[in-house]
Amino acid sequence: MSNPQPSRSRKAAPIIAVAVAAVLGAVLIAVLTGGKKNDPAAADGSGVAQVRPVTVTGTPLPKLDSKAATDAAVGTKPPELAGQTFTGKAVSIVPGGKTKLVVFVAHWCPHCRAEVPRIVQWMAGGKKPATLDVYAVSTAVDPTAVNYPPSSWFDTEKFIVPTIADDDKQSAAAAWGLPGYPYLVLLNADGTVAARSSGELGSPEAIDAWVRKGLGLS
Repeated sequence: MSNPQPSRSRKAAPIIAVAVAAVLGAVLIAVLTGGKKNDPAAADGSGVAQVRPVTVTGTPLPKLDSKAATDAAVGTKPPELAGQTFTGKAVSIVPGGKTKLVVFVAHWCPHCRAEVPRIVQWMAGGKKPATLDVYAVSTAVDPTAVNYPPSSWFDTEKFIVPTIADDDKQSAAAAWGLPGYPYLVLLNADGTVAARSSGELGSPEAIDAWVRKGLGLS
């Protein structure tokens, strides 16, 4: 006599048990990791948050068109940016008062990783005009991409300037018309855009020439 077949309910029991165990395992992992494995707003191993809230006040700049004969943003004022550094200290970029250079970079961008050391070298070499303030905006943060976290990258390169950690919507970058990385925006003392550039300038000397031309210093 053949053995009786197990009932449907008996077959289903082990499957249900496995499914429940999988769900409980996922919940346990989420609890242990804080549920933020792929969240760029989560703190990295040093406890530093990589994105922060940003407030944009004013009219956004048009997106830079590198192929256009003239830049439509030149002579207009960008919006004010109010945000935080990686460690949560308040920092604002307010057009006017002094000339300013604002550098937008993404940690995973190879062109940014090439250009930032050149900017640091340009600043350290004493070529930066004394009346020029330099700011940075870390944007497009991706914890799954190379060179993460950006806070460590800035420290490694000694790129020590007032820095806004953009939010996860890249609000600061979008408001200032970023087309690609790296993106440099030069402001006159009256707060208007003097020049914009997207991509590598290529050397400390080229950066210096671009800044001085934009500000009418050479």
